[in-house]
Amino acid sequence: MGKTFLVALFFASMLIISGCGEKTIDYSDPNTLITLTEKMSTEEQVHFISDVMVVALALGGEEKLNGYTVSQVTEEAINVRAFIRKKNIKFLEITIPEMEAMGENSISLVEHNGFLSKPEDGDISFKKYSIERLKEIIDKLKSGKNIEDILYKK
Repeated sequence: MGKTFLVALFFASMLIISGCGEKTIDYSDPNTLITLTEKMSTEEQVHFISDVMVVALALGGEEKLNGYTVSQVTEEAINVRAFIRKKNIKFLEITIPEMEAMGENSISLVEHNGFLSKPEDGDISFKKYSIERLKEIIDKLKSGKNIEDILYKK
C-alpha cells in the first residue's frame, strides 16, 4: 500500500508541476498559439494574444514564454499591466506639478509599450495633453484601466 501511495503521489505532483496537463506555449511549433486558443472565443483570443505580447515584451522576447500555460501568461500580463499603471501614475504625478510650476497648460507626451514619457529626438508620434486630461488619465489609471484602453479605445 505504501508503494502505491508513493507512485500516486509522484504522478499527482507531476500533474501539479506541469500545470495539471494544461497545454503550454512551445515556439518551436509554429501553430502553438493556434492550438492554445482554438477553443477560445474571438474576444478571448484577441485578449490572450495581447497578453502574450505584453508579457513577451516584459520578458525580452516571445521565446521566453516557452513552457508557459494560458493561465500563467494571463497572470503575468496582469502583473505587468499593474506595474505599467503604477509607473505611469508616478510619472504623471511628477509631471503635472512641474507643468503647473512653469505655467504650462499642456504638454506633448508619447506612449511606448504602455509607458508614457516626454518625446525624445526621433519620436514622431506624440500628442499634446492638457493638465485636466492628464488628471483624468491618472484617475482612470488608479481605477485599474490600462493606458492603451484610455488613450486608444472609445
